[in-house]
Amino acid sequence: MKRTFLVGVLALAVVGVWTLLGAAYIKERSLTGQVVDGDSGTPLPGATVRLGQLTTQTGADGTFAFVGLQEPQRLVVEAEGYYPEVRPVKWAWWQKRIVTDLALRPTRLRGVVVDAWTGQPVVGAVVGAHDAPPPPLGDSSATTDAAGRFILTRLSPPAEIHVGAPGYLTQSLVITDYRTLAPEAEWQVALTPNTVTGTVRAADTGEPLPGVAVGLGPQTATTDEAGRFRLHGVADGAVVQIAPPAPFLPTQTSYSGQGDLDVIVEPRRVVVTARDELLGMALPGTVVHAMGITRTITTDGAQFTRIAPGTRLQLTRQGYVTTEVTYNGEPRLEVTLRPYALQGVVRDGEAGQPVPGATLYVGDQILTADDSGFYRIAELPDDLSITVKAPGFRKATLSLAAGTTVLPSLYLQATPCAQEPPVPGPLCLDLHLTPFHVRGLYIPFGLLSKPDTVRELLDLITRTELNALVVDVKGDRGYLAYESQVPLAVDLGVGGDREGWMTIDELLTEAQARGIYTVARIVVFKDNPLAFGRPELAVQRADGTVWTDGEGLGWGNPFREEVWDYNIAIAQEVAALGFDEVQFDYLRFPSDGDIGAIVYAEENTLETRTAAIREFTRRVTEALRPYGVFTSADVFGLTVWVDPESDMSIGQRVMDVAPFVDYLCPMVYPATFRPGNLGYTDPSAHPYQVVYRSQQAAEARVPASTRVRPWLQAYWYTLDEMLLQKQAANDAGAPGWTFWNAGGVYDEGLFAPAGSP
Repeated sequence: MKRTFLVGVLALAVVGVWTLLGAAYIKERSLTGQVVDGDSGTPLPGATVRLGQLTTQTGADGTFAFVGLQEPQRLVVEAEGYYPEVRPVKWAWWQKRIVTDLALRPTRLRGVVVDAWTGQPVVGAVVGAHDAPPPPLGDSSATTDAAGRFILTRLSPPAEIHVGAPGYLTQSLVITDYRTLAPEAEWQVALTPNTVTGTVRAADTGEPLPGVAVGLGPQTATTDEAGRFRLHGVADGAVVQIAPPAPFLPTQTSYSGQGDLDVIVEPRRVVVTARDELLGMALPGTVVHAMGITRTITTDGAQFTRIAPGTRLQLTRQGYVTTEVTYNGEPRLEVTLRPYALQGVVRDGEAGQPVPGATLYVGDQILTADDSGFYRIAELPDDLSITVKAPGFRKATLSLAAGTTVLPSLYLQATPCAQEPPVPGPLCLDLHLTPFHVRGLYIPFGLLSKPDTVRELLDLITRTELNALVVDVKGDRGYLAYESQVPLAVDLGVGGDREGWMTIDELLTEAQARGIYTVARIVVFKDNPLAFGRPELAVQRADGTVWTDGEGLGWGNPFREEVWDYNIAIAQEVAALGFDEVQFDYLRFPSDGDIGAIVYAEENTLETRTAAIREFTRRVTEALRPYGVFTSADVFGLTVWVDPESDMSIGQRVMDVAPFVDYLCPMVYPATFRPGNLGYTDPSAHPYQVVYRSQQAAEARVPASTRVRPWLQAYWYTLDEMLLQKQAANDAGAPGWTFWNAGGVYDEGLFAPAGSP
């Protein structure tokens, strides 16, 4: 029993000691640790840590500590935006300190956003939580990916979640507990598309327009009979495309975010104008037909409304080719009309007066203006150029290129007609010619054998008021100054270049380079080679032999058409060489020599003689019309004074020659007038009066289309007497003059320096 007692005492002592020792041990026992973010490993300050009845919070470094702990205990760690962590704590009897680190997993809200109507994923939707912690720990918003999915982290219930996307109504939900945030959970949000209605109306009438296509991205709606439409998924600021039927203009509008869309579409409008294709001038009064509507173009044009691209318009105007064009949507449509005819008046470019009888060359057409200067070109060629020739003016060409304005011409200008044309019709264009007065001298046939002398005369022309020359191409002896291809001329051997002589080509080249007007003189019926080479064509005696004049030279018979044809062929050949003018001299029957010895096989009367000269002049000038050269005829000075019906037995009358040539050139040399002519005992003593009065007398006998350009005497007279002739011609209003000297010798003092007024 004593032993039992001792054992009991000993046990009590051990228990007491153990109790004392255990109490001291428990008092020193501790639990420490660190709480970190499970994703990033960064410390989590402010996390709540509970151990039994004890509670603490992690410090700035995420650490915590408990002291004097008993077992068993349960450790609970909580933090905003993290799943709670619960962990039991047990100590071995020998453990005095336990260290435990905890990694808290951030909460995650997983979900998908879909279209409530189609179930299709909504890409780019923004999912946001207002109660999430701030960065760097918090992630308060996310954007859905291509599958409509999103993830929000570090949410703590309760949390309000907002989901929105352009074109959808915003939706809000509240997360009340962590079950929603379970890792395996997925939240589905169905967004309802925003629906917008609207009306499309016409701007011109305000009426609703059915059948209008309204587009928003890939979505398309069509307006109903009331012009209404509905679109879904319309975001604030979304651009809505309006594609009305073709007569209206497409447009677009932006959605303001509230209310209906009221869209006004403008009808297509086009203003149609017309211009002349050649001159570019406006053509008010042109009639336009389109869509069954006819309108007339005014100064502001003609307007068509609700016109669809592809509509054909037809424009008509008297005198113009009917033109059709296609409207392609442009706001203004300018149509050029090509005239099929052209008319107007040829006018003096300085005085403005009409020029009667002008000749116009238009393509293959040769036209003549009437006595009032009026012309009409009935058919215009595609490439239009007009060459106008009128005596007293420069011959000039005006080019009218399609689609352009009038190309400039130095000597010919075109303007809209100053007066209404006598014939209603198309484009009316006045053509203004530049006056040109020939001031020339004569170069005789033989002088061509002295090229240096000819060039001296060209120099004289260049440095003085002179601007023209007259040169023999078929001289008084019947020889030609060029190589002719006329068969009869070849047979007679009258043509060909002469060694050492200046050729006609050389003369023309040098003269044209200096701007000198060139006149080719052709001696017609005085023709010795022809008379003796073809006696049957010559003026003959009673015995059939060739009659010769006072110079012993034979003549071609003016009655014979073969003689006419020969001279016509030569004139055409000469015109083709490039001369500006072809002049005919000896355009008459013989006047000197033994006239009484002449016997004609033909009837020789005033009527037959004048008829022969008249018909030849008509034929030769008509033959030259296609060449565009001026023509002139030399006549005796006395022809403008004798009775108009008289032919002075030589068949030469002003009335028979002047109507067919551009210039009548009377040889009003005072020395050739006989005593008593013009009432003067000695006409040669009155050079001014003879020239002045003869110019006036000649102009009284010629038609309005023919100009009188006198020949003046440059021989026998003193310089002063020659100057008086020039002054008389100028004072009488002559369109120029030419001086004659058989040897080609001229006093430079007779001519004013170049450029003188």
